[in-house]
Amino acid sequence: MPKRSLVPALAVAASLLVAGSADRSAALTPTQAPMPPVWSATAAPAVLVALPATRIYEALVPASAIPAASTVVVSLADRVPVGATAVVLNVSRATAASMPMGLCTDPAAGGCTGSASSGTTPGDPGTSMLATLALGSERTLKLSLLYTSAVAVDLLGYYVDAGATPTAGRFRPAEPQRLFDTRVAGGGGPVEDASVTVSVAGLVPPDTGAVLAVVQLVEVERDSVAVAHPTGTPVPYATNLLAIAPMRTIGNLVLVPVSDGRFDVHVSGRAQVVVDLVGSYTSDASAPGSDGRYVPLRENVPLDAVAPGGVDPLTRMFRRGVVARAAVPTPVGGPPVGALVLQLSAWTLEPGYVTLWGSGPVPWATSLINALERHATETVVPVRNGAFSVIASVDAQLSLHASGYFTGS
Repeated sequence: MPKRSLVPALAVAASLLVAGSADRSAALTPTQAPMPPVWSATAAPAVLVALPATRIYEALVPASAIPAASTVVVSLADRVPVGATAVVLNVSRATAASMPMGLCTDPAAGGCTGSASSGTTPGDPGTSMLATLALGSERTLKLSLLYTSAVAVDLLGYYVDAGATPTAGRFRPAEPQRLFDTRVAGGGGPVEDASVTVSVAGLVPPDTGAVLAVVQLVEVERDSVAVAHPTGTPVPYATNLLAIAPMRTIGNLVLVPVSDGRFDVHVSGRAQVVVDLVGSYTSDASAPGSDGRYVPLRENVPLDAVAPGGVDPLTRMFRRGVVARAAVPTPVGGPPVGALVLQLSAWTLEPGYVTLWGSGPVPWATSLINALERHATETVVPVRNGAFSVIASVDAQLSLHASGYFTGS
């Protein structure tokens, strides 16, 4: 595949379109127990094989943009081995429409093996989303779009069953914390057509092989693409974040291998860069264990987060600054839940952010999703004592659906 500059290609395609409160989490428990959802797994617990970000599909130039009301099927068979139980992809698209793009793996008459919806903010023509999708024997991905779109799909890794006590590829959730911010004193300021190095040394175990983090582009001054890769390796032809100016803030969950506890974020464009830690993965140097293995669910399971006077049970409107707690039942016949993979949608009337965490004080100044009007993303949250916490910096209508989980100890 010939190399092309992603920013101009997506921008050209897009141009063709018509268009604080004190911590109370320790004292809170759900006031209404949610009905126990049916946790139906599609596969045995599996471990991650993290890959350098690799482009597997693109329709960027005007002649190849995906037409409205159409679907595209992408084969993963030459990229993902037989027996893989889930795949980790990053999907970027340029469209001025607010309707989501549907993602479906191994479509059949009975539905999809795995599914997700890539959401976008009305008026913001660029969006990127990491998606962890269950796989079946066909190993195919179907993209469904209602509006003409320029689309790029990158492969970040896949999950395989490595037995009951594997070493590498097990997830270790972390409470969210700020890793890097170019806006603070000494942060370096806006990044323009350059890379910044992010260190996780001392924040994750030394045997870490890869990390999950939320990377944000803030104060985007011109069309920008960001991609994360291990420090010391070439910048890959791939995308983790797409921002078409002018945009205030856009963020996305990023999976990236690390080199000596570091990774780089390369920005083609100009923007501030903010990075928040979500968790890490073990490596071949790790001791064997049964925790941190990924279990995809057959159906996305809705979850309720409740807070006395802070969440409207009908509209699911969360009041700003109010801590809500969501109960997570133990799967019947399965291992306990150590962390959840969530499909999170947020609707707001003003710019804000949403943070989820397992326990402890509110992790202010960290963000797992930035929201304006409507945005959807995938995120991962630790589960502590059978629950996790949610807080929004502005009034927000939130939808939480579990698409998988990592086993606990």
